Amino acid sequence: LRVALFRRVTYSVDVSIPEGRKLMGGTIEARVAGKYLAGGNVARGKWGWFWTRRETWYQPPGEALAGYSFGDVQKGWAEDLGSDSGALGGDGTVVAAQKLADGEKGRVYFYELVATIEDIDRQAISRSAGGLVFSSECLLGARLTAGPRSDDSLYFVKKGTPFTLRIVSVDPDGTHLA
Repeated sequence: LRVALFRRVTYSVDVSIPEGRKLMGGTIEARVAGKYLAGGNVARGKWGWFWTRRETWYQPPGEALAGYSFGDVQKGWAEDLGSDSGALGGDGTVVAAQKLADGEKGRVYFYELVATIEDIDRQAISRSAGGLVFSSECLLGARLTAGPRSDDSLYFVKKGTPFTLRIVSVDPDGTHLA
């Protein structure tokens, strides 16, 4: 392999998505910014971005919920949702927005943005960021145990063997719902 020309990176790209719970029906926005390492914004550069999503497994936080199952992943592949491109303004930023729609009820999705900024010297840098999106405020968890007083989880049950099915309803943060 022969490298004819190598240039050091002269700027950085940052992608930030605001914190907080995101639900289907809303919008997710990411701010993409290019800044020169020596100071200043990457003005007059080009930008491009694309959003994808995929179903993902989710376990609410909390030791008490560790033995519960909160669904499975039906589709493990990424779906392309949208893309856009353009020229940066003087502030070196662009906002990439994506509607959160068409999710199957009871599913949790991971939305990911991949953004690229190219400076006037045609050096391109890409960065990604993502976050969880819930199709509901309520998650149902199930757990099989050997009996009503048992804390031992069962993963397989033989025919004729009694078992107890425990169900829990929580929000995405693990808070029990009535």
